[in-house]
Amino acid sequence: MDTGKLKSAAIIILLCVNLAFGGILIFDGVSNAGAAARERSQLTEIMANNGIEISPGIIPRRCELEAHGVVRSRSGEAELVAALIGQAKEQDQGGNIYYYENANGWVRFRSSGSFEACLYDDGRSDGELLEAVGAAPSGFDGGKYTYFFGKNEIFNCGAEVERGDDGIMISGRRLMGEPGPGRAGEYPTMSTVLIRFLERVVEEGIVCTRIDGISPGYMMSVSAASAELRPVWRISADSGAYCVWADSGEAAAE
Repeated sequence: MDTGKLKSAAIIILLCVNLAFGGILIFDGVSNAGAAARERSQLTEIMANNGIEISPGIIPRRCELEAHGVVRSRSGEAELVAALIGQAKEQDQGGNIYYYENANGWVRFRSSGSFEACLYDDGRSDGELLEAVGAAPSGFDGGKYTYFFGKNEIFNCGAEVERGDDGIMISGRRLMGEPGPGRAGEYPTMSTVLIRFLERVVEEGIVCTRIDGISPGYMMSVSAASAELRPVWRISADSGAYCVWADSGEAAAE
């Protein structure tokens, strides 16, 4: 067994010892405030034992967000085209790719939510152009423009502007339509989420000494036939930002 596997095994054993002898009250649907406070305190101790500092006050109790189905809005795409280059004729390029072009530039949309646009000449600032495609400043990175559903950020969506000799390029991935009614689920406790995060840190050899925040949000998941917004926890640490699916506790790739 190599060193990495031995270290992972040691961490798992340590977690089991903490769970068994620390008297941790970890279970779904914790409603008692005293039990919740003890859970946060004991999670803080587990993290500290593994070299990671975290304040109990930043550990949420549960995920309040629901999953939402998303249907692609072709009318919304046409409105975005009009906002960027004015009215333009639609061209079906196959594979659910639609292209628009006129004397002012061109815009292309894909079924994944990704898009590209080229404006040959436009007097608007970068921020004005990004707002025209529905993006807004991220709550986590002041230089990034992203998409939101309500007050919650969609972490794997965003847009950027690049100016060059051929024109102004706008590209990114957008929320492709209006989300449908929410679907609540049985979500893992924060204990499960943070222990899964700790396992990931150990398995990947990440040097992490501090967790600064845990925030709810969404990731847009797209398949050939459908798309949905799934709730995630964004864990901000001194080693970077990590997303964990709130409905499964597994690591989520942005």
